[in-house]
Amino acid sequence: MIQLATILTLVLFTQITAATDRECEKVTDVLGFAVVSFDSTTVLPFFAESVSSKLPVQVLRFYNDPATDSLSFQVTGKESYPLLRPEAHKLDYFHFELPVKRKRNAWLEVVVDERTGKTLWVREGKAVRFVDWLPE
Repeated sequence: MIQLATILTLVLFTQITAATDRECEKVTDVLGFAVVSFDSTTVLPFFAESVSSKLPVQVLRFYNDPATDSLSFQVTGKESYPLLRPEAHKLDYFHFELPVKRKRNAWLEVVVDERTGKTLWVREGKAVRFVDWLPE
């Protein structure tokens, strides 16, 4: 079921972007997705490099939003990225995925801005796991 959702997300991702050959080539750079399992206490740090000894450049904190009676998250950091916004995800269905460009040990390089290609690093663990977008 998760693989089907991941494939559908990829199809939607390719349909949202303009269908030029160059943009389609960018999709092939996606190895899979970082699937985030979250609840109202999940904190997810993002790093500029795959080294956790440095301070994170972005931190996502999930919480229960009483105004909407649903889960949301807030982002702290110097910059703002399109894929790190609550409205970019289906949080009410517990769906939060980011495209992965590269894996290094237990680190995933995820795309946080599709337009510019900006990436950040997140560590695989209890809350984040890598899912290959191609079914086995």
